[in-house]
Amino acid sequence: MKIRPLGLFLLLLLLESASFGEHSHPNTFITEEGGQTNAFLDDTQAQVHVLLRPENRLVFAFPSENSGIGLWFRGHLEMISDSVRSLPGGGGQEVEIRCRVHRSTAVEKTLLDSIRVLRDENVGADTADQVEVGRAKAGSMGWALLSKEATDQGLLFHREQPGGRGDFELEIRPARLSEGGQPILDQGEVRIRVRCPFPPMTGYSNNDLYRPEFLAVTAKTDSRTVNSLKALEFLARREKLMAGSWRFLTYFGRDTLISAAMLEPILSDAALTAAVESVLVRLAPSGMVAHEEDIGPWAEWRHLQANEAPSLEPVYDYKMIDDDLLLPLLLAKLKENGRGAVVERLLKNPADRTAILKNASYVLERLESGQPLRLKVGESTGDWRDSHEGLGGGVYPASVNAALAVATLDALAGLLPDLDPQPKDLIAKIGGLRKIWSDIAKDYWMTLSAEQVQARIGAFEKTLSGPRKRGFQNLVAQHQEFLDRRFRFPILSKTDGLNPVVVAHTDVAFSLFYGRLKHEELEEILTLLERPFPFGLKTAAGYVVANPIFSSDTDHYKTLGFGQYHGLVVWSWPSAMLQLGLMRQLGQHPEVAQRLQTLLNEIQQSEERVGALATSELWAIDLTDSGITWRAYGTSGDQTESNALQLWSTVYPALEFVRDSMK
Repeated sequence: MKIRPLGLFLLLLLLESASFGEHSHPNTFITEEGGQTNAFLDDTQAQVHVLLRPENRLVFAFPSENSGIGLWFRGHLEMISDSVRSLPGGGGQEVEIRCRVHRSTAVEKTLLDSIRVLRDENVGADTADQVEVGRAKAGSMGWALLSKEATDQGLLFHREQPGGRGDFELEIRPARLSEGGQPILDQGEVRIRVRCPFPPMTGYSNNDLYRPEFLAVTAKTDSRTVNSLKALEFLARREKLMAGSWRFLTYFGRDTLISAAMLEPILSDAALTAAVESVLVRLAPSGMVAHEEDIGPWAEWRHLQANEAPSLEPVYDYKMIDDDLLLPLLLAKLKENGRGAVVERLLKNPADRTAILKNASYVLERLESGQPLRLKVGESTGDWRDSHEGLGGGVYPASVNAALAVATLDALAGLLPDLDPQPKDLIAKIGGLRKIWSDIAKDYWMTLSAEQVQARIGAFEKTLSGPRKRGFQNLVAQHQEFLDRRFRFPILSKTDGLNPVVVAHTDVAFSLFYGRLKHEELEEILTLLERPFPFGLKTAAGYVVANPIFSSDTDHYKTLGFGQYHGLVVWSWPSAMLQLGLMRQLGQHPEVAQRLQTLLNEIQQSEERVGALATSELWAIDLTDSGITWRAYGTSGDQTESNALQLWSTVYPALEFVRDSMK
């Protein structure tokens, strides 16, 4: 992610905010990634992410109520970089930008709605049409449709919120309607003004967001650290931590819990407390952690579908199974790292304590079964690999059953006895469960003989052609010694029949970061991480999150292959968790310190190779005659697109802070 300034005036403001003083506003910057311009504006009047793909798309993404305004067009626009500014919003938020139109451009679609609707439109779904039809049918309930009118200066698009909650507006000046009624932007300069009816949320000052120990050393940080911090400051609100921009500008339980655990070294007690409480207040009555909240126009749509009156009341999604375990793991991580004051503060609050115990009771009830935890009925996702293909067709994820379950039992064993009064009924349940779940975890590892390795390398090679095939052959030749070695690795998941999905993966990062590993367990993980691609997961661009080459199901070559969201790609946060986990193991297993340090150095070098991509959500890899190549994800026939900012990709400053503290 390459950051460039928004003109001289805004550059001065950027430098002021980067000095980590008392105030966090304004946080204003531009990034260029994969041919797309991303402008971020966060001041006292508005908070918005403006993204422009010059040949077809312009989106204004507002974190407030996860709402957005989008234009899809056919032509070519260029954002004038010093033009992004906020305007007095009269209770909402107004933003204006200027663009150069390089040739006559036809606007094919406009949406003033939830980011969820815009997100679906971007992948070709007809959600927007369904929502508009539903609103038309419910007109008597106050639902207003999108309107369009020509003015003296241009075009105005408008949608009123039910109940007098204000209006969405999109105004383009100059612009005209063709004879067929299509909006046209003629060559030249245009002003685009948008209005979101919802006021901005509350940001942190840097003194409130970060620990004093971290603030004392931030003046020495490099550009990647500054970039990561600016992303974090955009996504961190006092109300919640948002998962990512532009597509996930709302609360996600898993993202909050994982990110807070990795950011712990640099976040203040107040910020950590707020992060945990944002999870606790969204728990289900049973103690389940909410995966995602539907808010704003999308919540209104959900209420409309249920034949209810227009409402902004959030609707929560509890379909995931990993986030329930991540809550006690975060609390244990805080205690382990000397942040017990945060846990103590939470437990002294009656509502927080009740919620924590409710979650612990729910988790232990699930683990008491002694059976692997399955995705919820009817769901194809349930852990962080939440694309439909992410688990390779399995329903019992390794992340939960082979890594998080045992670590969660250890976390609860360390947490619950400190409570006063002790929940003796819950403590009694823990004792006999660790052995059961350790055995379940071991059953998620398998071994291929050297002959099987050779056969599956050969089978995968036959599916390749051109530069990919030649590049693959070159890599195999470079690491030919691994053709004669067996391969022991963790499987990705298990099917309903408990058959293994034979795909190697990096979810061992959870064990390194959260678990209490015996020497032999750590030895298996290190041996896995030391193997180079295609015989393992390690590439010059970092660790791929899944390697389908050794699967006997050749469909996995495609569904978890190059360009797939959870396949042969590198994600930023598992890379960071691997490093934090390896550093944690340095203190627990000094007998393998050299191997741990070598892996740490290799990961750091891979991130230096990919440069600005290392602060993005994920990046794609590919094979050419010259070996592994890498590029921004979502720009060349990939399964989806990455976010310019992702909460759990902002953890690099914490990683550096821990690394420096160990010197």
